[in-house]
Amino acid sequence: MIDWDTLLEECKIEIEKLGFEWIDCTHTNSTKRPTIRLYIDRKDAGFTIDDATVATKHLLTWFTVRLPDEMNFQLEVSSPGIDRPLHHLWQFQKNINRLIQIVYEQDGITLEYTGCIVSADEDSIVLKNGKELRKFSIQSIKEGKIMFQNVTNKLAKGKSR
Repeated sequence: MIDWDTLLEECKIEIEKLGFEWIDCTHTNSTKRPTIRLYIDRKDAGFTIDDATVATKHLLTWFTVRLPDEMNFQLEVSSPGIDRPLHHLWQFQKNINRLIQIVYEQDGITLEYTGCIVSADEDSIVLKNGKELRKFSIQSIKEGKIMFQNVTNKLAKGKSR
């Protein structure tokens, strides 16, 4: 039986050795052919197909050594994609000038706000919706999601949803 927690923690270290950032992982517990889906990214640039190829080849070799008796599995490596949540400061910084929707907490209430990222630092993220600038503390933000372009154009012109 595979100890998924230990395996994924070790896998995360391997990904970071390659210079990539661990974002998320899902797996199936199928006994016939488990699937491991890894979502990884780069801080400094976009995650390319070549990056996915490098990571996949490295991890297939690593899994072969790490799990010699469990080699009947499927490995999928990709970037997080536009629909995956933003959790790390560097992800917000990488998406300056993009429209996002954040989920944040204020006075014990969970709220949402949509705006273009103006700035992001260790303390706060500033979003712009039309002419309004709002500052959110990093601690209050639970997650963010990039919004699609057709909504971006409306907000950039000062039209709210």
